[in-house]
Amino acid sequence: MMCSHLSLILFFQQFDFHIFVKTKIIDRILMKFDSEFILKMIQFMLAPAVMISACGLLLLGINNRYSSIANRIRLLNDERRRLILKLKDGKELDFIESNRLASLKKQLDQLFCRLGYVKNCVVFIRLQFFFLLSLLF
Repeated sequence: MMCSHLSLILFFQQFDFHIFVKTKIIDRILMKFDSEFILKMIQFMLAPAVMISACGLLLLGINNRYSSIANRIRLLNDERRRLILKLKDGKELDFIESNRLASLKKQLDQLFCRLGYVKNCVVFIRLQFFFLLSLLF
């Protein structure tokens, strides 16, 4: 009985000692939490969220540009198709319509080139977004 009582006292003394040591370590750690450290921790937590939101907004804007260029190409193609159908029906185009047809061809070539640039931009932003997410998580 005496042995178990002594071992119980030793156990509680060790337990008290461990609690004392753990609280001292925790106090030291908490003392190091000054305002500069807390600000850096907040920055580290917010940086990924801000970067993900920024990439999403940039991709949204570029996709909007892509759709507006594609819509403009559809409208110009429709107008060009109407002028070509007029030529195929055997009607002759006047000076303004023939100039407009040449202008449409030039504009469409430029818009297709621009559409390629925007498409490449979307692809690279998506790749960048993927790499950003893979590095963050």
